[in-house]
Amino acid sequence: MSSTNLSTCRRRRRHQQHPKRQRLIGHQQQRSDNRINADLQQQLAACHHALTHELPAPLRAIHNLTTLLDEQLAAADAAPQQRQLYQALRSRSEQLDQLLADLRHYLAPLPLNSWYPAVNSGALLTEIVTCCQFAQRYPHHRLVVQSMPTLPLPQEAVRELLHQLLDNAFKFSQQAAAPRVVVRGWQQQRHFYCLIQDNGIGFDPQHQSQLGIPFRRLVAQHPFPGSGIGLARCQRLLQALNGELETSVNATYGTYFRFMLPL
Repeated sequence: MSSTNLSTCRRRRRHQQHPKRQRLIGHQQQRSDNRINADLQQQLAACHHALTHELPAPLRAIHNLTTLLDEQLAAADAAPQQRQLYQALRSRSEQLDQLLADLRHYLAPLPLNSWYPAVNSGALLTEIVTCCQFAQRYPHHRLVVQSMPTLPLPQEAVRELLHQLLDNAFKFSQQAAAPRVVVRGWQQQRHFYCLIQDNGIGFDPQHQSQLGIPFRRLVAQHPFPGSGIGLARCQRLLQALNGELETSVNATYGTYFRFMLPL
């Protein structure tokens, strides 16, 4: 066989082996990614266990000590400066308690194994609104549900996403003259989309990159409680389901959050 023919045969064999090599590399990368994800989930579970079972005990001890100190200061008719120091200590203790509660929520196991062949997302939305008493808590709001399909969905994951995003929409629009929240869901090809829109205070677009980062808030200065952990939890949940979360704000349409889940 001539050198030219031999070279051609080698190139042909390399070309034929290339797809197999690519598939092998892809399988190896997938196994590596699965191993990394499994290790990460174990680490998160260990952190959640520590936050749930180990850290609350010393925190309760600090709370008990501040209560005892309050009683002693009251009995001794303490000076105003001493009372201020105590109030600062008590406030920091309560902040630490809230931070730990937020971390426990963020690191709690994700509801990933809750797929059902036909989930009525409209009925699920009604259940959330009723159970969370949004109508009682926000009597001046108008909730507009334009459409919500029945699809094969991870029911508990969708429940958590709707709950968190609705809670944000109601909370941050309560100062509007005529507060309104709009919800719309639809299927597009092999994806489920859900849009939650409100006419609230909005946020500075330059903070949009902070979406999904624990303890980062899109709205820095406002009177509403929260730490931003809810949106971070939504982002973590959607990433685990290969979904997406996006947000936008403008003067005409207000603020909207839209999440996508593959079907």
